[in-house]
Amino acid sequence: MKPHQNLPTLLLSVLCLAALPTISALSLQTPVIAQTSSRSMEVRRVIGNVTFRNSFTRAKSGDRLTNVGQGLSTGSRSSAVLALDAGIGTVSVSAKTSFLIKEFNTTSNGGKVTVIQVTKGQVRVNVRPFTNPQSRLQVKTPAGIAGVRGTEFGVAVADNGQTNVLTNEGSVAVSDPNKGETVEVNAGYATIVVEGEAPTEPVQFIENLDLEVSRARLNADGVWEMKGKVDPFNFIWIDDEQVQVQEDGSFEMNYARLPQGLTTVRMLTPLGSTKTTYLFVREESFPIQLRGEEDEFAG
Repeated sequence: MKPHQNLPTLLLSVLCLAALPTISALSLQTPVIAQTSSRSMEVRRVIGNVTFRNSFTRAKSGDRLTNVGQGLSTGSRSSAVLALDAGIGTVSVSAKTSFLIKEFNTTSNGGKVTVIQVTKGQVRVNVRPFTNPQSRLQVKTPAGIAGVRGTEFGVAVADNGQTNVLTNEGSVAVSDPNKGETVEVNAGYATIVVEGEAPTEPVQFIENLDLEVSRARLNADGVWEMKGKVDPFNFIWIDDEQVQVQEDGSFEMNYARLPQGLTTVRMLTPLGSTKTTYLFVREESFPIQLRGEEDEFAG
């Protein structure tokens, strides 16, 4: 037998044996989740200063977020609206908000899995009902998780992580990741989640941007204080410093001295509606409201 006569056969056998591990590995893999480049969040509208996360690059209409870790940050008096894939829904981002994509996948049977994380500020999500049982959308915050399969709802996150969730249409499951307790927030209801605590029992909620200032004076300790009341589900900032709103809606702001000039009071509802009021404060007297912007209701 001449050695070269069976050389092609031997070479073919060696190549087949080398390919066996690869073929076996491929046949055993059954991935449930697979990253896909076809998914995107397209910027549809930009107002004011909107930048990409951890960047000074301005976002503009037509830009797309396609990968985990990407996100947007909005400045004062700024906002953005993004479209989620083709016809799934929209995400509206209010002023002074930061968010990023945590999960952005397609399941093995074509379901869409979207998880965004809001570290501060407010977003409003409007998504159509999902037809695929593996599709889901979640909004994560430092305090909780809001999960839906098709609805309209708003999530507002305070500087301390407190999360207020209001459902406008449909139903939202709001849970605390530490205690594992979940409440269903139906249309017209809202809940509050404080980090490390279970969500509060949902209560009926109608957006209200009324501001009541009951006191503005120097107290006996020489500290200037402002006290007032808003809807307990609203957030409030006085001169860009967020003030804690109590369960009954009351708030109190203390300064070491009497503020000079105008005092700015900004309110935000869970759905993203805002109102800014300008006050002129006088010692030992109630503040004078010089000018208040028109109530800006989302939607």
